[in-house]
Amino acid sequence: MRKERHGPWLNGDWMDGEWLKRIAERLANGSVCLLVASWSGGAAPANRGDGGEANDLGGQAFGGSIAGRSIAGGSLDGEGSRGGFGRTEALRMRRLFRSIALRFSVDSDCEVYWKQSGTELILLACARDVQWRGSEDDLLGRLAYLLRDMIAAAMAGKAAKRLGGQTAIRCGAAEVERFDRERPNREEADSEERRRADGSRTENALLAAWQTAWRRSLAPSSELRCRPSRSIPSEGSLDFEVRYSPIVSLLDGTLFGYEAVPYRVSTGERWPADEMFAEAEAGGRLYECDRRFRETAIRGLPIRRGEAKLFLPVPAGIIYDARLYPGTTLRRIEAAGLRPEHVVLRFALRPEGEELDERALRAALRHYRVQGFRISLSGLSVDRNSLRRMLELHPDYAEIDVSWMERDLDGSGGSSGIGGIGGSGRPSGEASPAAGTLTRHPGRTVDETLLGALAALARKEQVVLLATGIDRESQLGPLVSGGIGYGRGSWIGPEEAKPSATAPSVRERIRFEVNKRYRKEAGSLSELTMPVETFGRDTPVSEIARHFESHREAHGFVIAEEGRPVGLLMKEKLHQMLSGQFGLPLYWNRPVGKIMDTQPMTVDEATPIDLVSQMAMSREPDKLYDAVVVTRDGVVRGIASIRALLEWVTHARMADAQWANPLTGLPGNEPIRRELTRRIGDGKPFAVLYADVDHFKWFNDRFGFHRGDEVIRFTAETLLACARAQGQEDGFVGHIGGDDFIVVSACDGSIELASAILEQFEKGISGYVGKDAGPVLDRDGLPADADGLSLSLSLLLCEQTGGWTPDLLAERAALLKKRAKRQRGNALVWESLSWSPAGGTMSTITVGTESTS
Repeated sequence: MRKERHGPWLNGDWMDGEWLKRIAERLANGSVCLLVASWSGGAAPANRGDGGEANDLGGQAFGGSIAGRSIAGGSLDGEGSRGGFGRTEALRMRRLFRSIALRFSVDSDCEVYWKQSGTELILLACARDVQWRGSEDDLLGRLAYLLRDMIAAAMAGKAAKRLGGQTAIRCGAAEVERFDRERPNREEADSEERRRADGSRTENALLAAWQTAWRRSLAPSSELRCRPSRSIPSEGSLDFEVRYSPIVSLLDGTLFGYEAVPYRVSTGERWPADEMFAEAEAGGRLYECDRRFRETAIRGLPIRRGEAKLFLPVPAGIIYDARLYPGTTLRRIEAAGLRPEHVVLRFALRPEGEELDERALRAALRHYRVQGFRISLSGLSVDRNSLRRMLELHPDYAEIDVSWMERDLDGSGGSSGIGGIGGSGRPSGEASPAAGTLTRHPGRTVDETLLGALAALARKEQVVLLATGIDRESQLGPLVSGGIGYGRGSWIGPEEAKPSATAPSVRERIRFEVNKRYRKEAGSLSELTMPVETFGRDTPVSEIARHFESHREAHGFVIAEEGRPVGLLMKEKLHQMLSGQFGLPLYWNRPVGKIMDTQPMTVDEATPIDLVSQMAMSREPDKLYDAVVVTRDGVVRGIASIRALLEWVTHARMADAQWANPLTGLPGNEPIRRELTRRIGDGKPFAVLYADVDHFKWFNDRFGFHRGDEVIRFTAETLLACARAQGQEDGFVGHIGGDDFIVVSACDGSIELASAILEQFEKGISGYVGKDAGPVLDRDGLPADADGLSLSLSLLLCEQTGGWTPDLLAERAALLKKRAKRQRGNALVWESLSWSPAGGTMSTITVGTESTS
């Protein structure tokens, strides 16, 4: 074995018994990693004749023999030519690989053996278990990163450029698998048979590692080319600037955080962070690029004191750089007045199959989680493997690009209003569509179903979903209906170096969509609000702790400035801080502003309780049971506990179930009365549609109650489907009893809704009434002028709500229903109420009739 200054050579008979014994000892006492680097060509040297790079393990393998086994490849001494690779080029390649190997031997902090074979380089790095303080995965990843970094640096030098402008080197790495060595007795320890057995096992382990490393070197990401980095020419001239993309809550429109986004200074174009890091790595400047990006993003964050989170893209491979010391990012964010929980490190999820990238990602997650940082994964897609990896890695946040959502879901650029009387949303003079032609866009149904399933999975695993790519208003409805908590995109707000506040129109639109979903829910947060004591930001932690001791019933205090909430401190979290190692000396005399939650959930007291509970359950896992700060006109009113919220929601669900119809599951009479009372109290125009199935008694007597139940369920499903298809997210469908139903909706589009219900009913009811049904009989058993079951609809358009009550509306609808039943077949009768019954006079009454026989 020839000794070198920085590491030994592996000569032609490097697989002799003594050398294999040495490797077997290294495997027994530590870890051994095998790394390969191979010239893969591009623009080949002039006299090269092998036709390019190989596609399998035999094309460019290490040349030589291992215990008599031949491996195809180049010459052992590196002096000859391989496939026409000229002597001058071979010498330059030999020098290039030699410089890489010598640098690797010095910087790897391992015992390194290496071997050249013309256009290939093989390295063996041996580390003792006591020497390496990380896991084997971290060791392999760190060594692979070190080799790539050194190759990238070498490729930028003159030696590589002399080999050709398109010179490329592939690299791969693998662990040499350990094998169980039986403990020999003294007689067998030095026996020839024992040495041969260990040598054979070591040889097989080396061959397997070499094959794995070679396969990994064929991955597209393993290739490094000789090209200057046009965007990162030197350490001091990193050609980017940082802009910030706002992230808002999709439940109330408030600002949640910013994501740092790099832009090219030279062109002003957006530079995706993953592409920037890949280009920096190819130029050997990944550490410098990452360090500069972190510093710039943290320093330029527009909001301090933790009022908004910073989502910071980070390359996973940087974790293996020896210059990255633990705590450097912590010191930077503390200097900027932030805490680790205020910074979310965003890692990109690369395609599955690149094992070293996956190991680097897992190592990075372990490293930063220990320091208290939140983790976000980007690059997720709606497929099984992507979601499985999300569950395995279990980030705090998962970013999913929703640009795949159907465009123009409602055909009007996002407006969910349906045309009709009283302000249809159409240009004046434009004809209304034919009755029953308005149907819900199937793309919206698919999107809402997918998003709802994703949100349910994320809630189960306590992962917060963040939608990216929201570039149009029409995406908002399905996102809110699906339960996605946060979002960003060009529609939410532009990416700017100094972003302004979220546009009022965006906040109002988000709240409008949310209110449509929760408008029918009774109960406001003021019912559950409890008084709370407030403290200033500079109050010492010791004073807060004493208040908790003297007020044992209190679970949290609000931190406020001029009556407006700026933070929250829960008793449980304070005790966790103080009970930790050095907790008392670290926090006891510090101001509470240094440890409080700077982003508590804050809502107005008029917010529906159901909406508040949904918002509370969409928070990060460690905040799920924190109290909710309740305000009135922005001033602290009190707090509401999660226990009180859940108890109210549970009681409301039980009450709804008590009044729900057991056959259709629709709300019964008491919920119907509450809904009508609420609509009248709101003072806004609304429509009430009563539906009655004609000749249902005859059908029930003729075909039996089982078929009758099927017709009742079909009618209920038709009403629900049509209300949803017409964009009536705030609509209410109830079951009065028997064959009587009610639909409460907005006035706009109510006639089209009724017409669509008649059309769908007529299409589907024929499947329940056969041709041999016989004559239709009325309640007295006499023949009726009808062909079968039909639907009578009476529609009240309540343009004036003053003076009306649920009972008066029911009486008025009963009169209209008699008119509808006089018609043959399916019928619709409507009346526009623009008068008050208390006034005793009516200003206008319009009655219309539509019938299909």
